[in-house]
Amino acid sequence: RKNRAGLQDGFFTEFNFSIPPHPPSFFSYNIGNRFVNMSWEPPGENGGWPVLGYNVYRGDEMEHMELVMSTTADITYFNDTNIENGREYYYSVTAVNVVGESQTLGPILVLDKEPPLIRSISYPNHAKNNEDILISTEICDNVGIVSAEFHYWFDDGIMINETMQRREESTFAISIFIPSDETGELNFLLSVVDFTGNVRNSTMISIPIMDTIPPVIVSDNTPTKGITGQPITFSFIPFDNIEIAKVNVIYWYETDSVFNRSMSVSGISYYLNETLIHTLVPLKYRYIIIDTSGNIFISEIREIEIIDNIEPKIVLDMSGTSTFTGEDFTFKAQFQDNVRIESVRVEYWYGDGDHLFLEMDPGESYSATLTIPNDSILPLRYRFICKDTSGNSLITGATTVKIIDSIPPIVTDIVWMDPPENGNRSRLSITASDNILVDSVIVEYWFDEDPEHSIDNMIPKERGWIWEPDIPLDSCFLNYNLIINDGSNNSIEYNSYKIPVIDRVLPNVDPVEDQYFRIGEWILIPINVSDNRGSLTVTVISDMDLEFDNGSIQGWSTSQGEHEVIILVTDGSNNSFERKFRIHIVDEENEQHLDTPIIFITIGCTAVILISGCIILLSIKRKKKPVKYDENTITDPDLK
Repeated sequence: RKNRAGLQDGFFTEFNFSIPPHPPSFFSYNIGNRFVNMSWEPPGENGGWPVLGYNVYRGDEMEHMELVMSTTADITYFNDTNIENGREYYYSVTAVNVVGESQTLGPILVLDKEPPLIRSISYPNHAKNNEDILISTEICDNVGIVSAEFHYWFDDGIMINETMQRREESTFAISIFIPSDETGELNFLLSVVDFTGNVRNSTMISIPIMDTIPPVIVSDNTPTKGITGQPITFSFIPFDNIEIAKVNVIYWYETDSVFNRSMSVSGISYYLNETLIHTLVPLKYRYIIIDTSGNIFISEIREIEIIDNIEPKIVLDMSGTSTFTGEDFTFKAQFQDNVRIESVRVEYWYGDGDHLFLEMDPGESYSATLTIPNDSILPLRYRFICKDTSGNSLITGATTVKIIDSIPPIVTDIVWMDPPENGNRSRLSITASDNILVDSVIVEYWFDEDPEHSIDNMIPKERGWIWEPDIPLDSCFLNYNLIINDGSNNSIEYNSYKIPVIDRVLPNVDPVEDQYFRIGEWILIPINVSDNRGSLTVTVISDMDLEFDNGSIQGWSTSQGEHEVIILVTDGSNNSFERKFRIHIVDEENEQHLDTPIIFITIGCTAVILISGCIILLSIKRKKKPVKYDENTITDPDLK
């Protein structure tokens, strides 16, 4: 190595006196629910070498510490989540460089000693008997709340302990019922415990209890009736959740002054003796009860009937002697009483059935309206029960009203189970109902415009009535009327049903043998077509120019050879049938002799006439429409 003069020194030795770093500094921690979050600062001296990392030790005792984590130099914190709430732990931290490990920072005791904080308590400013009140509190803690205990008592009573319910993470609440017999105050305090066992007690809070429950009447033993001039006792049993202070009875006759009297007490009953005046006007009264809290109860108006011993009388029964099913029948009668009629009821029953009652409306005459059932013609029997205000009653003798059925039956459903079809038996099902009984169902029917009408009785079945008419082949419409009769000679007629008849019968074309004609000969082939209804459309399908007219296929034979002819017949119901045959066209040089009898003769431009097996060739060169002759009407001897 060179010196400052640029010359080479003899020897140079460099010494390094590095040591482990100093311990970390400024250890701090934060305790939570099952965790400790700690941090520290790097050491002030690194011992000459950079700090490589840190070691964190933990133990239940200072003498027994174990390594729980090693970090790099840039991490100066550790969150220990493997702990139990309420336990004591010791922590220490060392710094490490290439030389070795520093002395420890610590050990430091970590323990939660901070009790929970009661932030707020919410409660009503007063409580009411027989109601619930809600008390809630908001609590916070660094570790977590284990429970919130609610200790309460009424006035100087026994303390009751209950646990408040957690509603949110930091909110607890409890509902307390205030008994009806409690007065004074509801006193309470809170005890809050965290996971470490730290406890926070609130100050005592008092809520005044207000008695808002008025007294009630348990039973009224005052008689509902009295006799004029005789003593009567107002008597009843009241009740209050705390205590009754005063009881009065107010009473009056309808046309007299109002009396207000204080009642005496005997045991749990209050009473007042009075004498009824000589009047038949009802005595009315009500009670007034006041408790020690000033709550007042006033009963509804009650009434004492003044009794007499004369029963009411019936003056006139204006009810009818007969009525009809399904209609309203009015019971109507006039009554008379020396005091006043309280009520009139009519007791009624049908035949030997149950007895029923109707309240009659008062007026110049008493009346009540009853709807007679539709389904019974048993006689209606009744009697009146008239009661006056003194409890005297009149019961009249039984009277009978005749029930007349005037409701005709009805048809509720008409179903063609087998619709009308030409040549088949159809089936009509109807459902008929009557308020009493359907006796018979009659069908009047005819086909198309036939003036002759037929009558059938429908057959009763389990669920209705059945009619099975036979439908003619040639009918288009089935017309019918329904007559329904019940057992009371009521009937109803359903007129002018017109049902189309289904036509599934195919038309017909009689078989046609193959035909032979010469070229240029007029073709005339009789065709017999038929249909059950007679309305037909005939179509001739062929490569020849043929048409169907007047019961025959007609046209000129213009093309030599064999031609297929199809006769397509369609009726008015779109049923169709086709018949096929062939027409053979030959020229004059290739005449054919046919041993067939001659039925008719056709004369055209050129015609071959076969008579008794002989060939006659007529050369009549006129293009006129051929004339058809019947063999029995030929009179020309030359022609014959």
